[in-house]
Amino acid sequence: MLSPVASFTYIDKLFNTVQLSGDLKKLVLSGIQHPTLILNSVGEGVYQADNRSSASHVLGVETPGTLTLSNGFTTYRQADNLQFVSLWASLVLGLISLLFLLCRGLYCLLGSRGEHKQLPIVTAFYMFPVLLIPLPFLLTQPFLNIGNINAGSVLLALSCLVALALNVAALWQNRTGNKLDSFAIAGVIQWFLVLAWWGLFPVMLWRI
Repeated sequence: MLSPVASFTYIDKLFNTVQLSGDLKKLVLSGIQHPTLILNSVGEGVYQADNRSSASHVLGVETPGTLTLSNGFTTYRQADNLQFVSLWASLVLGLISLLFLLCRGLYCLLGSRGEHKQLPIVTAFYMFPVLLIPLPFLLTQPFLNIGNINAGSVLLALSCLVALALNVAALWQNRTGNKLDSFAIAGVIQWFLVLAWWGLFPVMLWRI
């Protein structure tokens, strides 16, 4: 089940999701950011948390097959399990792929023979220094200006696009090369595209 109120829906779907288990007489509500609550039925879809002296939650049906749970302040709606698993799989694959590209790129540039420096994965590795370019501009401006259109925020958005382009170019260059490299590059690209679908890529601070 998923809270509908969030600054970023993508982040909310990943980290603000709670699990509801049990039967209609006794429910267990738990989650990454939520303490576990035991809800005891007091009848007609109304529940009382074990730390409350009166009814605190209402279980209902928003649409056929979609349950809701509300405490009067926050309403949780039943989430799509396939989407939830897919988002987590995309995140994990993306982070592992980034780590692989970082380590493999450093090895090719610093710890191997000269010909390895020409491998396509080195092209993908260059996204890391590119993404660091906006950092001095962002760190030297007032905190309240971070959300404005300025040199730092524009460079950050552009550097994200360049990072994506470098990975696409590396994947094309490596189409007949090392399969593991191609898989890692593709893993980064798919995560960037998922972030783009949810409006988080490229990072445009003035839209936050």
